[in-house]
Amino acid sequence: MKDKMKVSDFYDAFTNYQMETDVMLNDRHFILFKKLKSLGLNTNSHVLELGCGIGVITSLIATVVRKGKITAVDISPKSIEVSKKKIFQKTNIEFIVSDILNFSYPDNRFDFITLFDVIEHIPLKDHSAVFKLISRYMNEKTILLINIPHPHLIEYDRKYHPKDLQIVDEAVQANFVLENAYSADMNLMFFASYGIWHENDYQMIAFNKQNTFTNIKISEKITMLKKIINRLKKWNNKILLLSTYKINK
Repeated sequence: MKDKMKVSDFYDAFTNYQMETDVMLNDRHFILFKKLKSLGLNTNSHVLELGCGIGVITSLIATVVRKGKITAVDISPKSIEVSKKKIFQKTNIEFIVSDILNFSYPDNRFDFITLFDVIEHIPLKDHSAVFKLISRYMNEKTILLINIPHPHLIEYDRKYHPKDLQIVDEAVQANFVLENAYSADMNLMFFASYGIWHENDYQMIAFNKQNTFTNIKISEKITMLKKIINRLKKWNNKILLLSTYKINK
């Protein structure tokens, strides 16, 4: 409990720093918001945002989710307090003060669960428990979207800019994330390293709930118009190949 109080106190103070320096929207927030929309975020979505901070991404999600619900959680009471003040009053946003390991909720109908720049601030020894807890709030349609700094960035900052690191700042390796996710019955959807301010300074990872393979053909689920478009694309690719590559008949 003492360690959790230290973490909570740190982020209360960090919130004050964010407010004093007016640290608000930046490229990272918009990239993550855009990714959520590309994955299907819509007006009816139910979103669980773990580690919402002062509610910057929460406010972006709220511009889309108008009929669904957003549950925004953070360990810092001060951050939650600021979030409530910063975001225009909306009845479909629920704010909860809780650390992830003690989080409890009566529902698992979430379409999205987000961990945006959160798990690197959780001791590595607790990651297995965190993924198992999150798995309980996932259903067959839930997408868990994670964003973390590249571990090499954390290691670089630890060596050259240690004062920029937070109270807990772990270099989280991809294989470690996958191991914990798989043990919590999750399935990898995609993994990508990408750059925001430096080349490959962040990594984005998505999981869904592990399901039994159903052998459903994609062709059986798409519309006739989509089938025609796909057929035209295939013919276009074939023509392009024939025009650039000599094929022996």
